[in-house]
Amino acid sequence: MAARLLRVKKFGGVCLILSTAVLSACSFAEVSPETKGLQTEPVQIEVESNNPEERVLAEIYRGSLELQKRDAEIVPTGEGNFRIGCTGQILWENDPQRAQELEEAFEAEEDFDGRDNNAVTHEEMMGSLPTDWTTNDPSGATWCEDFDEVDIPLNIVPIYKKTLLDRNDRYEVNSVTKYITNTDLQELVDASQDAPVDEVVEQWLLTSVAGGGNLDTGDAVSDDADSDSNKESN
Repeated sequence: MAARLLRVKKFGGVCLILSTAVLSACSFAEVSPETKGLQTEPVQIEVESNNPEERVLAEIYRGSLELQKRDAEIVPTGEGNFRIGCTGQILWENDPQRAQELEEAFEAEEDFDGRDNNAVTHEEMMGSLPTDWTTNDPSGATWCEDFDEVDIPLNIVPIYKKTLLDRNDRYEVNSVTKYITNTDLQELVDASQDAPVDEVVEQWLLTSVAGGGNLDTGDAVSDDADSDSNKESN
């Protein structure tokens, strides 16, 4: 996956990179219709055309949102308001120094108040996002295997403009993110070699995903974006 996909500071003009001290600026608590007014434009999911895993993931998010009657479309990299990446790579693209510090801390087996490396990486990634972007809990599944700048967790996670999704949309995105596994992803990529990827993913959403797109993982999207990255991938 090309590095430009995750350079969120290039999107929508100049964006500031946040420190962990303002982690709360990326929380769901600030994304409410009352305070900001949600966008009515379609969700535009960025995809690199030559990346089969990314295309499958994009179709999963597009399909699950459309099952909830939310307009969503797939667009080329650099033209969207919703992106899919990996926790460690997004952190690296926005704050490489902090990513390197985490790598050293993990190697030294430093204690982070009982939080595991996945949770810590996700929290630091949230803190590195521009103020008008947010995220949700990461998947237990991983991606970005070709990324080797630093050795830190690479859990699948979407990032998107803060005012893009309402609470129901965010719950759907959070749920499907936590539902996907590495086995699911590989099987869908393999199946899409012989059939249109949108049809393959639609069938998976309707038959394999609980509720046909109305997922219930047992975890509501919290208002403070508490991460729960302990879901094991298959």
